[in-house]
This record gives sequence, structure tokens and C-alpha cells, in this order.
Amino acid sequence: MNLDESEQALIQIAAKGDASALSRLLTLHRGRLERMIQARLDRRLSARMDTSDVLQEVNMEVFQRFGEYLRDQNVPLITWLRFLTKQKLVEIVRRNVDAQKRDVRREQSIQSGLSDESSAILARHYTQQVSSPSSSVSKKEIRKLVMATMEQLSEVDRTILVLRHVEQLTSEEAAAELGISGSTCRQRHLRALKRLKDLLEQHSLDWNSR
Repeated sequence: MNLDESEQALIQIAAKGDASALSRLLTLHRGRLERMIQARLDRRLSARMDTSDVLQEVNMEVFQRFGEYLRDQNVPLITWLRFLTKQKLVEIVRRNVDAQKRDVRREQSIQSGLSDESSAILARHYTQQVSSPSSSVSKKEIRKLVMATMEQLSEVDRTILVLRHVEQLTSEEAAAELGISGSTCRQRHLRALKRLKDLLEQHSLDWNSR
């Protein structure tokens, strides 16, 4: 039985009120949701809560609202889980950050994508894959160059790279989240990777993409 078949079987069991089946469904997607939360959790809250705290709140929300998904299963379960996770992240910002200091743009970026932190997220992810042939450039300098390179990519292309490489979504899942076709997402992904490699080579940096 493959993952899709296992998921569908568990959904059918959970639909009958089996809480353990719903817990197993959440376990199936735990890693993917953890990667999403790690990429999107507001850095101002890092001292107050971590990924497991957010995931626990998401899981509680899933148990309370699973009936909504059952009534209208027009999207894959992971898409619905990611939607709830986005909502929870915005709620956490509103709940934990003083209203007068709240960054509305940050909340909007969580809801629509990763616009304001996508460059930093990708820089952290890719720095380990970039090296200086002459070994004369430090990791700190490499990270700054990677960050500057990311800023030259479009917001959509940065978001695609985050979804595909950091959060490890498939092209189809990333396309569904962005509201574009799978073929468009794949084309933009390949172009973004080439653009990234070309920009890094301008700084005489090698990129061992993986």
C-alpha cells in the first residue's frame, strides 16, 4: 500500500470518528508541517515557542475542524493541513506580538507566501551548498552573497524555491498553493535554479545543487 492509499484508508476510518486514525494521518504529514513551520515561524517569537509548540496547536485545530475537510474534500489533505498551519501562524503572531508593534506586512506575507523573509530562508538553506574554489571566502561572506543573490530573484521565484527545496513540496503541490499550473511551476522552478547558479558564478562561487 503506497502513501496515497494509506492516507485514503485512514481518512475513511477517521471519518467514522476514530481519533487514532486521525492521529496517524497527522503523523504521516508531521515532517512536512514541521519544515513549513520552521521556515515561516516569526523570528521574534523564537524565545517564546518552537516548532513543536506550533505543531501541537495545529493538531488541536485539525481535531476540531476535521469535519470541515470531510464535508468538502476538493483539495488533498496536505493542502488543507498547510492552510490551517498558515492560519495558526498568523494567529500566533497576533496573539504574542504587541498590537502596536505588529508588523502587518509580516502577517500578510505568511498568508500569501514568504515575501519578506524568503531571501533569508533560502540563504540559510543554500549556504551549505555553496563554496569558494579559492577557499578565500568565509561562510559568513558566502551567506551574504547568497542573500544578495536571492534578492535579485522575483518574489514568486523565491517562493517557489522555498516551497520546493525548503518545505519539499512537489511541483504540483507548489503550483496548487500558488494558483498556477504545474507546467508553469516547473518552468519557473528550472529558470530560477539556472538564474541562481548564474548569479553565484558571477561571484566566482560554486553551487553544488541538490
